[in-house]
Amino acid sequence: SFLELAGTYIKDALKIPLIYGTAFEEDLPFRGGQIRIREIDFFEKISALKISAYYNLLKAEHNISELKKWLSHVGPVIISVKCDKEFVELQAPGKLKQYGNPSAYGIHALVIAGYTKDEFILRNSWGPGWGDKGFAYVSNDWLQSAVEEAFGISI
Repeated sequence: SFLELAGTYIKDALKIPLIYGTAFEEDLPFRGGQIRIREIDFFEKISALKISAYYNLLKAEHNISELKKWLSHVGPVIISVKCDKEFVELQAPGKLKQYGNPSAYGIHALVIAGYTKDEFILRNSWGPGWGDKGFAYVSNDWLQSAVEEAFGISI
């Protein structure tokens, strides 16, 4: 599908869990391979996990307070970031403070899972070898510079 081949905008990708539902990672692992349940059973299972809506949390500008408000009152935020070299090659302890030049690395989607006073906590799909066991801790400045899209979802 268009999602696997060339990537897509988050807003377009969110139409899938809105219409069809979504799967837990153990049911649809990132490692690839075939789904080991019948297609009809798979679609029945994911239909129980539909989102009801999604909301653009950036609007015209990167608004840190809106992201924190959503995270504390509703849940995770799906973002796309312009990948710089430090992001792509991130190792433990997973800290990103200053944003670099993204020109050669493209755009990638991940989740803001939470925040502290000074950082946002990101969860990536690249597995435990990236960042701090799959997580990064980024400064407000890094986030404001790197984020292209940010959407909150309602279940």
